[in-house]
Amino acid sequence: MGKRYQAILRHLKEEFVRCDKVDGTLPLVSARLLDYQGVIVCTPTDTHTSILNYLEAGEFNGRVLCEKPLTKSMPHLDYILNLKIDLTCMMQYSVLDDPNAQGPSHYNYFRHGNDGLVWDCFQVIALARGKVAISEDSPVWSCRLNGKKLFLSDMDDAYVKFVKGWLLGSIKQSSSLLRDWHYKVNHWKTNDECNDRDSGAQ
Repeated sequence: MGKRYQAILRHLKEEFVRCDKVDGTLPLVSARLLDYQGVIVCTPTDTHTSILNYLEAGEFNGRVLCEKPLTKSMPHLDYILNLKIDLTCMMQYSVLDDPNAQGPSHYNYFRHGNDGLVWDCFQVIALARGKVAISEDSPVWSCRLNGKKLFLSDMDDAYVKFVKGWLLGSIKQSSSLLRDWHYKVNHWKTNDECNDRDSGAQ
């Protein structure tokens, strides 16, 4: 995932410094933390809380873009949302969502990430305005968001547009919106994983 963001930043002609918690470069960057205008967190989900806490402890006052989900733990989510950082959750599907579209949402593909099918379909569930069905049967990537068919070829461009909007400061997400998205996905997983139902039910 980090390579994608590096390619995007190069494409946008944005200077950046890569750091990786596992190779020991993160502490080296900390001395210059206040020099940066933004930080992109694209590490495994279970490391997000500690890294976001690290940024607050370092008094980082720039913008932070964090891969979705911020966390799979609702207590950790409440902790994260109380940190004094300007936080945005990566939601490239929102670039492709038609606010006027109405209809069911679905995702079906045999391969997904390490967070489990439901959390890896975070954006589809969070952004859905009606029923959602997710599965992992199809050998061909298939997705609809609120009735609009999405194409895998559109995703790369959506990533670029979202990062560009974040860099320009035009993408804002309130703590209440971030909370609603995560609680909605957590509720969906807890109550009826992988079944077709109204994602808006609480």
